Amino acid sequence: MRLHLLALFGSLHFMACASNEAVFSDKVVVDPITGQDGLPKYVQAQGQQAVKGGKISWFTCTQSTAAPSMVLLNPGPKSWSKEEVCKTPAALAFLNHGLNVIAINRPETETLGDDASLNQVKETVDFLQKEDRRLEGLWSTGEGSVMALRLARQYPWKILIIGNGIYDMELAMKDSADQDFVARVKAMPGSSDPNFAEKRSAAWDLSGLPKVIYLYHGGQNSQIRSDQATQFRNSLAASEHRVELYILEEDTQNLRPDYHRGVLSKILENYQKPE
Repeated sequence: MRLHLLALFGSLHFMACASNEAVFSDKVVVDPITGQDGLPKYVQAQGQQAVKGGKISWFTCTQSTAAPSMVLLNPGPKSWSKEEVCKTPAALAFLNHGLNVIAINRPETETLGDDASLNQVKETVDFLQKEDRRLEGLWSTGEGSVMALRLARQYPWKILIIGNGIYDMELAMKDSADQDFVARVKAMPGSSDPNFAEKRSAAWDLSGLPKVIYLYHGGQNSQIRSDQATQFRNSLAASEHRVELYILEEDTQNLRPDYHRGVLSKILENYQKPE
């Protein structure tokens, strides 16, 4: 069985005279990927970084010391464990495309990318970077996307990959059909402060974001509608980012592991194509 996606691409090269939003669309097919056949051998390590206010756990899946690394931020709701982290759909996709993996558990006290948690994650990335790890890009999905989009401005990432992202917190609170999500956000400290939404809305200010960004979103996502991803993609394209958006028409906020790995593989194939 294959999953159909609506792929939207944008860059300066495709701009039409009638619009500054550089948009075209096409139907593509993603093959599900299961099992671990052909997976490169890797060495796994783990540790905890002492940071101001607590500790951050991290894991590495290293297949070659010369290979660049993708940093993965845990999307939640539960923390990654050593037994599972290198076997997640994202880790398997990156390993199969010649990339090492650095996986970081977000702070348990995080309130969707708050300043203190952002600084804790930055301390962890800085520590791991000192070990001569070459950072290629950053990935997260769902609620982890808020932290990822803030962290994306802190380092010279070559690529940013976001799935089921929250790009406009104000719009998310207005349009979300997931009332549990809305209630949790409203209960967070400082949620009534206007700055709360501003800090968590990458769509409000695109400055500092990587120039190469890939987005994917479940078309049936009730927590964050795919329209939000489309609007964010349009803004990025108009700002001369190289951006692609894949709408997984039949999927929700809970992406099926085999299709999740499949869409990431398609993204990486496109990213690694020689120009």
